[in-house]
Amino acid sequence: MTIALLLWLEAFRLFGAGFSYFAHAALTALGALSPLEASSALAPLGPLLGGALAGVALPLPFLLAGGLLLGFAALLGRRRAA
Repeated sequence: MTIALLLWLEAFRLFGAGFSYFAHAALTALGALSPLEASSALAPLGPLLGGALAGVALPLPFLLAGGLLLGFAALLGRRRAA
């Protein structure tokens, strides 16, 4: 890969992380989402970005781990609401 392509990919990844954080903070500050709901919505990004930053070439297992985390958080929320 060329250096320009690698720099473009890194900038895109950092922009995505920054936008996700901004959306989380704005929705929580406006009261549109509770902190737990907003954190649950961003839960799959943690394992995915963690795997990418660690240089792991298999992002699918990390994405699946994030999806499972989000699914368990949704089930826990339903159980507490009932």
